[in-house]
Amino acid sequence: LRKKVQAREAALLLFSDDISRDQRRASVQATAKMDHIDRTQSKDESEITDRTNSLLQALGAVKGRLAAQLSRVALDESSDDEEIRAKILYDNNSTESVLNHAGAALHRKMSDEMQSTLATLHDAFSILQLKEERDYTDLMANLSSWQAEQDAQNSRQTNRLQNIKDSCEGHSRGVGSKIAALGA
Repeated sequence: LRKKVQAREAALLLFSDDISRDQRRASVQATAKMDHIDRTQSKDESEITDRTNSLLQALGAVKGRLAAQLSRVALDESSDDEEIRAKILYDNNSTESVLNHAGAALHRKMSDEMQSTLATLHDAFSILQLKEERDYTDLMANLSSWQAEQDAQNSRQTNRLQNIKDSCEGHSRGVGSKIAALGA
């Protein structure tokens, strides 16, 4: 029985040694796996860092190209703005020139029309002034003639009235003496 117990103990010890060995092996494998995972993770971190740095450099290059393009666009816009301003200035100057020319032509036309109208008015005024002078002369001649006629008529009427008065006085003396002779 002892041998059996010892054999069993030895089998148990062997089994326990096998389990210990398996545990140590599993522990070493787990440590190796962890080391491998750490190395892989470190490698992955390094690759990620390298990739990130590479992407950042690429983004920097893109940023530089975009900045250059933006500068070109701004320069083109500035150039376009200058061209537009120059065209507007040219158009304004052309329009101003056309308007000045049209204004000068209109001014000349209006000045000519005004001179023509003034000449027509001056001629009409001169004609009216001559007519007024003739009418005044005719009126004064007519008034002088009428005044002379009136004076002659007044003189005739005065003489006639004087004759009537003298005749009436002569008749009234004769009538008065006849009334006095009758009354006596």
